[in-house]
Amino acid sequence: MVTARRILHAALCCAYAIACLFLLFLPFPEARAVSGETYRCRWDNGLLTEESYDSAFSALVGVSSEGAIALEREGRSGEISEDALLSRFRTLQSGSLAELLQLDAENVSRLGQAALFYEFGNDVYYAGEEFVYAGGAICRGQRAAARAVHLVEGSLPRRYLSACGAKELYLTAEAEIAPAALEGSAVERITAAAPFASIGNALFLDTPGGRRLVAAAPAAEELSLAASDFADEGALLACTRLCSLTAPYAGSAASGTGSDYAGEFAWLFASSSGYSVPASLKKVKVTGGKLVSRCFYGCSAVEEVDVCGLDPAGIAQDAFADLANWKILHAPGRGYALAGEYRTYAAPCGCTVYVRI
Repeated sequence: MVTARRILHAALCCAYAIACLFLLFLPFPEARAVSGETYRCRWDNGLLTEESYDSAFSALVGVSSEGAIALEREGRSGEISEDALLSRFRTLQSGSLAELLQLDAENVSRLGQAALFYEFGNDVYYAGEEFVYAGGAICRGQRAAARAVHLVEGSLPRRYLSACGAKELYLTAEAEIAPAALEGSAVERITAAAPFASIGNALFLDTPGGRRLVAAAPAAEELSLAASDFADEGALLACTRLCSLTAPYAGSAASGTGSDYAGEFAWLFASSSGYSVPASLKKVKVTGGKLVSRCFYGCSAVEEVDVCGLDPAGIAQDAFADLANWKILHAPGRGYALAGEYRTYAAPCGCTVYVRI
């Protein structure tokens, strides 16, 4: 069903389409001097310099997180403040489609426009179709490769992120994302607006029922997940390089109850064909919840497990039985079913440390 919002977006797109068509082919702003055009730059050592367009352009590295023009020269970092730049920087980073389509270069200096292009000129904005930043405005367009993808609203086509090679993903409040969208991609960083929350390399969604783990950056080799109430099935499936993982609970939810509760640690790596825990994952730490019978089914490559602090009453005696290649287990309680022979010693915390012989 066509919604009022989609009608508005279509109208805005049409209004800008003709004006933006030729802008896609404009070159990166040239370093041409304009008489009297100077910029005051404050460097990280406190020095103030007057920069011409040429001198500033030659040291340009984009826009700072505070929305200033960022320069680098001879190992020093400098910033040129410009009042109109911050709002446009924020719009290009996380604005709605309507805000993006209304963007213009009014009151932004030539150097400011060059800085914004440097920062966002290789990005793609996706809202059911592709948009790009060119010539001071957002227009329909395509890029074979992208530094970052801004998911403005709706969802991404499967394998879209992997195809464009983006290393950064930005999500607005109107975005919809599933773990499968990140599979095979090179994404290293996820930035998101509420109701999403990006903490470390992981993405969460705040819902009426609690905070939900949605996904994590596929390039991550180490993850320490923040507290959450439950997790999407396969939330970490795209994380094929993981070597170390700290999780607030094993399975699908912190409570460990409910008819749909799944207690297997590999729930986080579930796919349509079963569990796909990466062979690179060697170290696992669980800081809360309970460990059900055969909790680590599908985790045969894991070598070190730390469950210090868990209630021994909530750990099944055969919770670790499927750890075929385990080397060290740090756990409260004794008498667990473990593969192979081992020795034990008492840890300062009161737990027992099992070391495979």
